[in-house]
Amino acid sequence: MVSKYRISAETRSTASLKIHPVTAEQLGLIANTQMEVEFGCAQQQVRIIYQSSLKSYELRLSHDVLTALRIPTSPEYSLKVQGNRLCIGPFIGILAAVEEKTIEYGTEYLTSFVLDYEHIGGTILVFSLEGVQTDNQMIEGMIYNPVLKEWEKGIFPYPSAMFSILEVSMTNKWAQFQGILDHFHHVLGPRMFNYPIFDKWEMYQWLHNHPQLKTYLPKTVLLKKPSDMEKMLNRYRKIYVKPIVGRLGLGVMEAIYDGQKVLIKARIQDKNYEHVFSSRKKFISYVETNLPPDTYLIQEAIDLLTVNGRIIDFRLMLIKNYTGEWSNMGLLCRYGAKHSIVSNITSGGYAQWGKTALKRILHIDGKSVNKWNRRMTDLSLQAAFELEKQGIQCGNLGFDLAIDKKKKLWLIEINNQNPDHVIAIRAGRTDKFLQARHANMCYARKLAGFPLEDR
Repeated sequence: MVSKYRISAETRSTASLKIHPVTAEQLGLIANTQMEVEFGCAQQQVRIIYQSSLKSYELRLSHDVLTALRIPTSPEYSLKVQGNRLCIGPFIGILAAVEEKTIEYGTEYLTSFVLDYEHIGGTILVFSLEGVQTDNQMIEGMIYNPVLKEWEKGIFPYPSAMFSILEVSMTNKWAQFQGILDHFHHVLGPRMFNYPIFDKWEMYQWLHNHPQLKTYLPKTVLLKKPSDMEKMLNRYRKIYVKPIVGRLGLGVMEAIYDGQKVLIKARIQDKNYEHVFSSRKKFISYVETNLPPDTYLIQEAIDLLTVNGRIIDFRLMLIKNYTGEWSNMGLLCRYGAKHSIVSNITSGGYAQWGKTALKRILHIDGKSVNKWNRRMTDLSLQAAFELEKQGIQCGNLGFDLAIDKKKKLWLIEINNQNPDHVIAIRAGRTDKFLQARHANMCYARKLAGFPLEDR
C-alpha cells in the first residue's frame, strides 16, 4: 500500500476527490459517496470519483476544495480515514516568533526542524503571534517547500498539532502569548506541547508534595512579605532570590548574611556585581522597595561543585520520541563564568558533554558515570510523570540538575517554555541538538494523528 501521496488540482469538476480505484479500495473509499476531507482544522465535503488513469499515489482535489482548504501541493502526504473523514497530513505548526518579520529573517535557524523532512512529510508551518487570526482560525506564516527546499509565505488553516519555541516570559508579550496558547488548547486539546507554561513556584509546589521528589528540591518559599526573606536569611545564611517567571539566569541574586551585613551578588550584562548592605534591616528595606510580592522565590543556596571558580550544573534533555515515550536525549554540563552566581552559557559560561564532565569532576570511571547518568535520568522521568499528573502536556523538557560538594543530587528547575537544547551545540554535540529537534517533530507528527511506524 502506498504510504505517501501527491495532491494536485482538478479543474473539470467541483467538490470532488479523484483517486485510483485500487488506492480507494485500500483506503475504504467508495465511488460516488460523500465524505469530509480534513486538512488541519479545516474540512470540506467532496464526492469520491474513481479515475483509473491516475497513479496509485496521486489524488486530485477539485480546485474549489483545494483553495478552500489551502493545501500546499509541494509536500507529500499521508492519508488516514476516520469514519466519514479523509484526513490529509501531517500538518504541524510551530509558534516561533512574536512578529512575522522575525520568521522571515530567521528561516535558517528554523531549518533544523526540517533537516530530516522526508521522514516527517506533510506541511510544516512556522508562524508568529502576529500571524494568528483567532476570529476565522487562520494563520499567516511560512511553510516549508520540500521541492525547492525553501520557506514560502501564505495563509493557512490551523494545523492538526503544534508546539511553541517562543521565549517571552520576561517581556510585555507574555499575556498575549498565554492567551494565544489558551486559545489553541481550546481548539486542539491534547494535540499540542508544552502546555501550559508553568513557573518555578508551581513546579516546586507540585514536586514538593511527592514524598521522594521533595528530597531533591532545595528549600524554597514564595516572597510574600519582608519577614519571609528574614526567616530564610536567618535559617540558611546564604540564599538565592529568583524571579518566578524567567530564564537564562536573568534577575537572579545571591544574598549572604554574616549576622550583621548582607552581601548580594548578581550577574548583570555579563559582569559580576556585588553590593554590601551594612545591616539586615537595610537589605530588607531594599527588598520591600524593589521586589514586588508574589513575583520572586527565596531558595536555599546549595554548595555546588566548582572547577576553577566556576559553578557547575547539568542540563538533561528529556524528550518524547515518535512513540510518545520519554527519552534521555543527552546530558550536558554547564560551567558558569568565573565567580558568577549562575551557570548559564549566555552569562559567560561554557558547556561540555555531561558524561565527560562527570568523569572529570567526580574522578570516576565509566561504570560510575553511567550510574550517575541513570540516577539523573530516573529523577527527571519521575518529575516528568508528576508534571503530567498535574495536567501539563509535556513533550520537550530541560531539567537543571546539580551535585553538591557532598555528592548529593539536586533538582533545581525544569524548563518547559522552550528548552531548545542549543547547549548541545556549545558542548560540541550538534548531533544531539538535531536529534532533539527531530524527536520534537516525530512526536508532533504523532499528535497530528500520523504516528511513525517502528523503525
